[in-house]
Amino acid sequence: MTVARTLGPLVLTSLLLGWGTAGWLALGGATLVASYAMGPAIRRAHACQADFRLPVPVN
Repeated sequence: MTVARTLGPLVLTSLLLGWGTAGWLALGGATLVASYAMGPAIRRAHACQADFRLPVPVN
């Protein structure tokens, strides 16, 4: 975790400053792919969870 927090900003800055417009487009593409992948990931996580809801007594 420490390595990711240390190298993440360095890699991102190098990508954006070194590649210029192409770096920004790559960052935008990665964000777009990650956002579209979020829906299937959440559906899969919900499908793997057991249903632990307990019945609620009604008065």
